[in-house]
Amino acid sequence: MFEIFLNINVKQFFTQYINDESPNSLNKFLQKRGETKITESKWAEPDVAEASYNGTKVKQIKRISAELNVKNISTIFKVIPTTKSLKLIDQTEGLLRILVLNKFEQT
Repeated sequence: MFEIFLNINVKQFFTQYINDESPNSLNKFLQKRGETKITESKWAEPDVAEASYNGTKVKQIKRISAELNVKNISTIFKVIPTTKSLKLIDQTEGLLRILVLNKFEQT
């Protein structure tokens, strides 16, 4: 876990980078990097199985799936299918806690 200090408040950060309609979303970042087959869910209430993570309550969840382009990094793989699960833990005026879990698949 790490902290990021920016010259914007939490609400502005959420609007610019995290919200479903953000102009600078992770989905758009992945597109600019050349990743392919990107799909993104909207933020939603977690189902019963995902309502907590390691004893911490999850308020909302969002998934982004993509094929990550690794042809310049790996001699074995050209792309790696991955799913990012974003779990919103806390959101207050001065704090935003999102847990990001990555699941990679071999093809």
